[in-house]
Amino acid sequence: MALPVEQKDGRRQRKRYARHRGALFTFLDHRDVAPDNNLSERTLRPTATYRKVTGGFRSRWAPHLYAGVRSAVATAARNGLDPFSAVNNVLAEAPSPTGG
Repeated sequence: MALPVEQKDGRRQRKRYARHRGALFTFLDHRDVAPDNNLSERTLRPTATYRKVTGGFRSRWAPHLYAGVRSAVATAARNGLDPFSAVNNVLAEAPSPTGG
C-alpha cells in the first residue's frame, strides 16, 4: 500500500483494498470462513451446465424458481437441514406460472 501507483486500475484496486482492509483476512480469525470462494463456484456450476445443455429457460418465472430451489437445497445441505422442507418453503413463496 505504500508503493506509488501510476495506473488507473491500480489506483482503483488500492482504493478497494483500503476500503475492505479490515475484512481481507477474516478467515485467519474465524476458522468457519473459507479463504476463497470455491464453494460458491462449485455451487453455481450445475446451473451453468443446465443452461448450456437446455439452452436456457422458456418462461420468465422458471429461472427464479430454479434458482430458489437450488439455493435452498444447497443451503440446507451445508447446514445439515432437510432439503425437502427447504424446497417446500421455496415453492410456497414461488410466483405463480400463470401470473395470478
